[in-house]
Amino acid sequence: MRYRLTVDFENCMARYGLDEADRRRIRKALALFEADERYPSLRSGKLEGHPGCWYVRASLTLRLVYSREAEEAVFWWVGRHDDFGRRFKGGG
Repeated sequence: MRYRLTVDFENCMARYGLDEADRRRIRKALALFEADERYPSLRSGKLEGHPGCWYVRASLTLRLVYSREAEEAVFWWVGRHDDFGRRFKGGG
């Protein structure tokens, strides 16, 4: 699925201090997502309590959040699993 990253997504990468290894994992997850949004290692799912939002895993500790606009995924948040849990209570 085609995707784009928002300024908010880029700001999250800076805010959470993601290092180069994390950024590689994110790029890999985005490439897998682009090829097949249901790729098993992404463990994608709907974000409970946030209609129209989904998440994917870039690693055991990294989550990416997106919404859909027509045939495009718009990624607008990225961060560590703990921050994800606090911000999106009940998410994966």
